[in-house]
Amino acid sequence: EWQQGLIDQIWSGGREYTVGEAVTGYLQHEQDVDAFFVNAKETAIVAIDLVNKDGATPYFEMYEVVEDIDENGEPIVYTEYLNSNDDWGNDGFTFKSKMYASFEEGHRYYMTIGNGYFQPILSHSPYELRTSVMMSNQTDSYEPSSTKEPRELPAMKFQGNLATSYDSDVY
Repeated sequence: EWQQGLIDQIWSGGREYTVGEAVTGYLQHEQDVDAFFVNAKETAIVAIDLVNKDGATPYFEMYEVVEDIDENGEPIVYTEYLNSNDDWGNDGFTFKSKMYASFEEGHRYYMTIGNGYFQPILSHSPYELRTSVMMSNQTDSYEPSSTKEPRELPAMKFQGNLATSYDSDVY
């Protein structure tokens, strides 16, 4: 229930975002978060760029809004974590300015941009969020294939792919 409240809040107060557009925003204080929602119009792997001319890359997270049926046959809505730009590399903790994500046509997603809890950065310059499609319709002929919809093995030898985030093929 709390996730439905969060989703409703983002959809009512967030900004609709279309893959391929560039938007700018400001983070006014340490707790400021900008939310964007996406209604995916195509299945694609997308490059995400988050830049700030001061070099102060903000924190980015992405979630999918999943509509499902619970064990009692009741509809439920929840969010599934997909991606963030935190990087625990050898040089310490940083925020990456370039990421990749997959979108599936007809699915809903939301993205948040804010100051990181471990590395709060306030900049007087705006950030810019840009996306571009790297590959469209990259699914294989055995999709959808999941634990809920396993596919019959097509042959002893076949080829598929695991091109999207959290993709699994179940036969």
